Amino acid sequence: MSYTWTEIEQDWLGGPAKLALHDKEVVAAFNRVEQAFGGDWMEATRTSPGARSTGVGPVLAIVSTGQWLESLHGVNDAERLLEGLSLAR
Repeated sequence: MSYTWTEIEQDWLGGPAKLALHDKEVVAAFNRVEQAFGGDWMEATRTSPGARSTGVGPVLAIVSTGQWLESLHGVNDAERLLEGLSLAR
């Protein structure tokens, strides 16, 4: 699945919101995280027993993870780091 800005805005932000990032950067980060860890992992980052969070907080958590993933591009043994992160959620 590929995320779109409309989907992120409606489902993750809960409506129109202004972020200090361009929409394309947010979408790229979401797609990078989804590719690395999957949609279930992403949902788990914003879900606690009985509640599903929306808003800037959950979005920025995914964006920062996506930016972190991008920073690992070309790093030796990055897969080991990714495994640790995927288990942390």
